[in-house]
Amino acid sequence: MKRLLFLVPVVILVACTPPGGGDNNTNTINIFQGTTPSPNPSSSPFTGAPLPAGYYMIMRIFGQDGPNCPNGQTLKVGCLAHVTATPKRPDGTDVPSTEHGPDITWEYVSGNGTVADCIADPASAFNRLCQVKAPGTLILKATVKNLVKQQEFLATN
Repeated sequence: MKRLLFLVPVVILVACTPPGGGDNNTNTINIFQGTTPSPNPSSSPFTGAPLPAGYYMIMRIFGQDGPNCPNGQTLKVGCLAHVTATPKRPDGTDVPSTEHGPDITWEYVSGNGTVADCIADPASAFNRLCQVKAPGTLILKATVKNLVKQQEFLATN
C-alpha cells in the first residue's frame, strides 16, 4: 500500500509537464530577466557627469606639524602643512565621495619646490603634505569633476 501512495505524486508531477515534454523554466527565467536590475555603466556616480550648479570646493590648511607652527591659513617656514581640498554642496555640507568619486587632480601653480615641497598624502588623495622651505607664495589648484579651486597660501618665517 505504501508503494502505491508513493507513485501517485510522481504520476501527478509527470501530468503537469507542459506538452512536448519541455520544462517551464525558460519562461520563468525570461520573466525574472526582465525585472531583475542589471549593472548599467551610465548610472555610475563616478562617470564624467558634472556636479550640480551651486556646488563648490574649498582648499585650506587643516594643520601644521613642527615647533611653533601656527593654526590658521598662513604657512610657516620649517612646518609640515596639511592641505585639503573638499567639494561642498550649496548649503556648505561636504559632497559625499559616492557622489563626486575618488578622483582629484592637483596642480602646483607656483612655489612648489621653492616655497614648499608638496607631495601626496598617503592617507587621502584629497590631501597634500607641504614642507615649507622659504617665505613666499604657494599656489595650489585642485579639480574634482567640474569643480576647480585655486588657492594662494602665504609662507612666512
